[in-house]
Amino acid sequence: MKVKVTSITFYLVIGQAELNKAETTKTSDLFNEYFDFFAGNQLKSSLKMDGAMRKCMTVLILIIVYNNGPFTSAASIIKELKNPQEKYGFTNMAKYESDTVILGGTNHLYRIMMDSLNITEREDIGPRQDNPNCYDLENTQCTKQPYDSYIKALLIFKNKQQQQDELIICTSLFQGSCVKRNISTLELLPSWSDMPKHRQPVVANNRSATTVAFLAPGPTSDGSSQMTAMYVGASWTNTGLRAIRSTVPAFSSRNAFNFSLTFEDVATKSQTMVDEINRDSFPIRYIYGFASGNFSYIGTIQKPNVGAEDYVSKLIRVCLFDRNFYSYAETKLECEYNGKSYNLLQTAHVSKPGKHLAAALGMSKDEDVLFGMFGHGNPNDPINNNKESVMCIYPMREIKQVFTRNIKKCFEGIGRTGPEHISASRNCHKTVRVHFFFINALLKHGKNGDRLEIKKNLVA
Repeated sequence: MKVKVTSITFYLVIGQAELNKAETTKTSDLFNEYFDFFAGNQLKSSLKMDGAMRKCMTVLILIIVYNNGPFTSAASIIKELKNPQEKYGFTNMAKYESDTVILGGTNHLYRIMMDSLNITEREDIGPRQDNPNCYDLENTQCTKQPYDSYIKALLIFKNKQQQQDELIICTSLFQGSCVKRNISTLELLPSWSDMPKHRQPVVANNRSATTVAFLAPGPTSDGSSQMTAMYVGASWTNTGLRAIRSTVPAFSSRNAFNFSLTFEDVATKSQTMVDEINRDSFPIRYIYGFASGNFSYIGTIQKPNVGAEDYVSKLIRVCLFDRNFYSYAETKLECEYNGKSYNLLQTAHVSKPGKHLAAALGMSKDEDVLFGMFGHGNPNDPINNNKESVMCIYPMREIKQVFTRNIKKCFEGIGRTGPEHISASRNCHKTVRVHFFFINALLKHGKNGDRLEIKKNLVA
């Protein structure tokens, strides 16, 4: 079921937490203050939310939210921006500095002032003449037709080399490619063309397939220093020529200047690919990406193994400075409430904890925490899925410990390598380097407290 977003609304929450400075307070501050309130008062034993409370949480995490209909009385509307193109919905948003939001929708891009929600710039980014079945769109024998432009990634890149801030936008057009635009005018930068020539496939190239992209430190091609890299997780699609889609990695790190892979030689690349035989039968949905410590992470929904029919949530990890992706690893991310497992990660956010939450978790306010909202059911059957949502909190310190313990076990010859949808599974051997790890460990959070379960067999 698809919902068309008709407006974007700026909400001021005036509930029990008395967050009455939403106009000037940073999103992360609101997020932590809200959690401080509930961690210290109402949610010490449980983080299940229903109805209005869950909606308030959405408001506080985003500040600017996608509004599908009537809101509860717990919030007051301050400003509202009606979608200028009601045929298309808003899909992506990037905050720039303290007063600007770049808002993306199908075929359209907007620059908006946060205080007034006034549109200061707009740019049409589609439809464009395209054909995903053509290698070379400039070939006269290639028949083209108008294709809508679905935004897959929208990022703010602070280009220190050029001493300017740039807008990175990746869309479904031209095999799923990326360009750079002026952050102020939204126009293409001089070195980038609106034509498909010299474009390379980077992201998913249709409306429904998922893509997650984020900027974080990464290695240079020679590994001697670090640069800003764009980490990309892209779902496999059957839109267009299979030979072209087969060049798009499942997970990769890319040069933020030109979107080429961070590293590439005859033997290895800064990427992972789902094995050709599994690409159609092993769908991966990318939900959220972030960097924490020395690692890059992406949350996904996927099958627990190649032969399974059910779906689980996982956390994928790679070392920020691993140009060969030798450190690639996965762990199952599980959220429980009242003995019921909520298997579908819906959205997530990494932030520092507030004072009360840090105390409740026994951690420092300077450490990272992963907040995840989970549902239950099958991602391919959203109508019949359970409508309940549960939030689980994962200190990143614990997540790191799970990865470390399981990788150490494989170094000691315990378990199996993989994951099998990427690389053939083999017994672990005592070695100095293991190319891939499948971590079958559960981070379990329930109403009776948090616990870690480590299993010896790394492949289920």
